[in-house]
Amino acid sequence: TPTEPVTPTEPVTPTEPVTPTEGEVRILGDVNGDGEVEIIDVTLILRIGASIHVNLKPETIRNGDVNGDGEIDVVDATFIQRYLNNISVKYPIGEPIQ
Repeated sequence: TPTEPVTPTEPVTPTEPVTPTEGEVRILGDVNGDGEVEIIDVTLILRIGASIHVNLKPETIRNGDVNGDGEIDVVDATFIQRYLNNISVKYPIGEPIQ
């Protein structure tokens, strides 16, 4: 049984680079902005891809563009899942990004 209403939204495509504020550290793959890359970040990417509303800041959502193609989608979620399962990925997931 759903516990919250599902509200469709437009797909998220980062269109502008985000400049972190002074002292802010962005982590590649950290979609919710808690400083860690965890399965919740994968879940949030999949919710975004399914056009389910997520209440996140655009600058943290952009951390989910793991492969740098300008879109946040299932490919990025797959790379994060691989990272979480200690499977080699060619992107620096979990590392600070500029």
